[in-house]
Amino acid sequence: MQQKARNLAAENTEFTEKSADRFLFSSVVSVISVANRF
Repeated sequence: MQQKARNLAAENTEFTEKSADRFLFSSVVSVISVANRF
């Protein structure tokens, strides 16, 4: 199952690079919202 996921990740590398900025933004927002809880 992990091997299948790795193959999919390799195929989606191009798409991931295009949406990397969006992913980083959402990650930062998540970290900030978690930090605000404490």
